[in-house]
Amino acid sequence: MSKLPAEPTVDHQLGPVLDFLRLLWRVNHAMERRSRHMQGRLGVTAPQRMVIRLAGRFPDATASELAALLHLDPGSLSSLLARLEEAGLLNRTADRHDRRRIRVSLTRRGRRLTGDTEETVESAVTAVLAESDPEDIRRVHALMSALAEHLAAPKEPELPPKRRAPARSNRTDGRVR
Repeated sequence: MSKLPAEPTVDHQLGPVLDFLRLLWRVNHAMERRSRHMQGRLGVTAPQRMVIRLAGRFPDATASELAALLHLDPGSLSSLLARLEEAGLLNRTADRHDRRRIRVSLTRRGRRLTGDTEETVESAVTAVLAESDPEDIRRVHALMSALAEHLAAPKEPELPPKRRAPARSNRTDGRVR
């Protein structure tokens, strides 16, 4: 693979915002394609493998801890965990001390999927990071983190102050109560 250009190029017909969004969609599309490939080859999608990798790295983590690590809504993670449990790749058990908390552990079959594997999303990321300057990686991380923050917490548009409607009366003599 070749190194990235020192300065990013922008499609000037689109401008920097649309060009950046176009690049994000390109990455997203490539990740989805790789994920479908992983499903056929490994039996798990990229998001499922990410859950497996984190569950392998943090044995006996709670579902809420994994949701926080993944920046996922607990309900979204719950459906991912259910599919992985049905596939025999992990177990969900109630915490001994607090039965409301669910602990996640990998099965032997799930642990086999935690190692480095070619043709996965993370193998592509590993290759690109190995070829990249650490300062570039830091900048991209900061940029993507800032974008995630802005997307996660949209600001409410400022509305003009409401004008109070004149008081209405049900009285027939025309006086306001």
